[in-house]
Amino acid sequence: MIKDVLGIGLKEYWAGNRDANFFIHNQFGEADEMPITYFFEGEDEMSDLEYVALETCKGRVLDVGAGAGRFAVELQNRDCEVVALDTSPGAVDVMKKRGVKNAQVANIFEYEDEKFDTILLMMNGIGLAQTLEQVSTLLEKLKTLLDDSGEILFDSSDVTYLYDDQPKPKDHYYGEIDFRYQFQSLKGEWFKWVYVDFATMQEIADKAGFYCDLLMTDEQDQYLASLTLKPDA
Repeated sequence: MIKDVLGIGLKEYWAGNRDANFFIHNQFGEADEMPITYFFEGEDEMSDLEYVALETCKGRVLDVGAGAGRFAVELQNRDCEVVALDTSPGAVDVMKKRGVKNAQVANIFEYEDEKFDTILLMMNGIGLAQTLEQVSTLLEKLKTLLDDSGEILFDSSDVTYLYDDQPKPKDHYYGEIDFRYQFQSLKGEWFKWVYVDFATMQEIADKAGFYCDLLMTDEQDQYLASLTLKPDA
């Protein structure tokens, strides 16, 4: 399997191939086509949910899983200090070429820095926990990077609809899904991603010492939520 298929596709698009698309494979059937243009959309093309997230960011921002920098670029334009992280070297290379001042190849579980006012995990960034069990581990890590008065912003969704015609799995949480990227003939390694329904997310956040507030939902059953630290958490 090819490593960093995501980065290869983003670099190809940035180099001028504006017709480039990803195909996203999962265990449910045929691959879904995903236009690479999505990773480069600016403020004017963002969904209402994404725009609310952008508007809510303040202060020093940590953009986790920043991709091609669609949020990082806009936040810099708003004079925010942004640190943009991604595990894809190709994505980070594209971010730097787009003018993101502090883009780093890094795994959030290993990242250490000073505190941030906002930690942003968009495009279901909370899913990088991979499993429901590890969501609490991710929150504990983010807690070490969040200012006491700071805020974590993330989006996710309830994927119950995927099981309309089949029973939910009994050996793992139904929101845990296997994916892999394909760009042209190149296929990447399979990886796990988790989508967390809001009620379950509230329970996990509460145990981890966070308030979890719903900011908005959209017609695709996605939601935007905010995590803030409880006193003495």
